[in-house]
Amino acid sequence: MMYRKRFKKAKGKINKIPLNVLRRARGQRRTRPQVSKELITLHTSFLEYKNSKDNIATSVHTEMEDTAQYEGFDDNDSSPACQSYVKRKVKVAERWEEVRAGIQRIILHKHSLDEDAVCFNCQNFAVVRCHQCGPYLYCMDCSNQFHLNKNFHHSPEVWKDSCFVPLKPSPVLIPLNSHGHTCETGVVRMVTGFGLEGIPRKMIIEFCKCKLDAHRLMELGYWPATPSRPVLAFSISLMDWMEALLLECQVAVQDFTSALKMLITEKFELVPCNIYPVIIDSFEEYRHYKENVRVMKEPCNIGDVLACPACPRDKGIITLSIDANFGLCRKKTAGSSVREPLSGTSMFYYQGDVNDYVASSASSSVATNVDKDCSDFLAGSALRSHSRFSALDETGIMGVVCRHEYPLCFINLHHGEKLSYSIFLLEKLLELFPGHTIQLMYDIACLLIKHLQVYVCLN
Repeated sequence: MMYRKRFKKAKGKINKIPLNVLRRARGQRRTRPQVSKELITLHTSFLEYKNSKDNIATSVHTEMEDTAQYEGFDDNDSSPACQSYVKRKVKVAERWEEVRAGIQRIILHKHSLDEDAVCFNCQNFAVVRCHQCGPYLYCMDCSNQFHLNKNFHHSPEVWKDSCFVPLKPSPVLIPLNSHGHTCETGVVRMVTGFGLEGIPRKMIIEFCKCKLDAHRLMELGYWPATPSRPVLAFSISLMDWMEALLLECQVAVQDFTSALKMLITEKFELVPCNIYPVIIDSFEEYRHYKENVRVMKEPCNIGDVLACPACPRDKGIITLSIDANFGLCRKKTAGSSVREPLSGTSMFYYQGDVNDYVASSASSSVATNVDKDCSDFLAGSALRSHSRFSALDETGIMGVVCRHEYPLCFINLHHGEKLSYSIFLLEKLLELFPGHTIQLMYDIACLLIKHLQVYVCLN
């Protein structure tokens, strides 16, 4: 015991000795790693960027309180976290009350013109403003200089009768040599272009036989409404907005064009033509173009179907999920397309093959040939009345995704959730993944298993 205590005391004393003293006793010297000047410069610039980024984040956090972590609290809750959340909300509301009157005064002042307002370019008396150019005022000559042939997609406003009114745009002449191309076969034609704000503008564009009309408009940043001799064109930014509203907000193209028509009518007192019949096919072609741009790199393909890069390629276990969605139906009154799908069979199988398979297989909905299960499952036609079901051209879609949430393939449904649809997809999956062990998740897998057992016994 005596030696053990002495050893512990000696060990404690050694641990208290500074590291530099131990190094000197061992004959070691502390050396600093050699750092290149380029690395020091890069580290310094990174620290400056990080400090500026932290300052911006701190100021943004000060102005906009971080209330995401307090979501879901009850107003009657007396916990410290809830009280802190309420205090933050009250503080934000008080700040809004402080700045509300000033914001209204600034907005009203922006709709007026000071008597001493001058053009920022020539210092003459200003009568024109342009929101797209920024907080700048122009005289009429400078406004024509900046907007007639340069920023012709802007919408300047002129001071008239004690208010700003939209300045009726003049036709813009765009010659061939604007993009460094000269040709003797130039032909001038009028095209109406819609900018980002949906404002139409007459453009006198010079076309030639060396380039297609659609290619000429794309060089100018406009998407043609028709492939040949277009009279309407839409800016790429406007088409991007239309796609974003369709995908994120489910705004139909017809509703978007109706809002565009209302905006033009109120702002310019014009009655534009109905652009929906023209833009609908053009918009589908634009979405196909955007998809080709997004997948510029060759994706992983298995047959004609896109494959998940994280799933095993040769052999292994693949976990898939299959289900139907009857909220994505299509009415017969929506019309029909005269051309084949632009994406081919990369996502949806050819509908003719699906219809032939379902027609050739035995009549097998989820309620036939097997006992009801899964709390008397209902789907598709069983959920709708006969009148609503007969008005639909496509009742829904059925798709397959892997466990990484990567979509693999889909089919359109023309009936309820018949088991023949899921069997069709199963056969396609066995062809796509030969030698793999497929683990399938399906909300009515119990009915599918019973149906397959009966099907095997009968055949």
